[in-house]
Amino acid sequence: MEHVFIVVTMVAFRLAPILIIGVGGWLVLSRTTTGRALLARLRRGEAGTNDVLALASAVERLERDLADIQERLNYTERLVMQQGSALPPAPPIRPKTPTPPDPPPTVSH
Repeated sequence: MEHVFIVVTMVAFRLAPILIIGVGGWLVLSRTTTGRALLARLRRGEAGTNDVLALASAVERLERDLADIQERLNYTERLVMQQGSALPPAPPIRPKTPTPPDPPPTVSH
């Protein structure tokens, strides 16, 4: 009997985080606009063919835009690397606080 209790306790402790995260996520999602829209779509049934085609088209457009942005970023990085050695050295950084003047020399008698 004690072994059954130990097994049930171990299973409960392993499932507790999953249940907490699942229920918590469901509660948070059910309170948002996106969650309500998703719930309405689930209640209606599967998404229509027009919805799927529109989403596929949007994803393809986003993939093309992302590829274009990545290409531009690579080009800009190459330009910066090529011009990095051609730039003049940066001026020395001056301290923000002035350096106190040297004390006057002492004269011994």
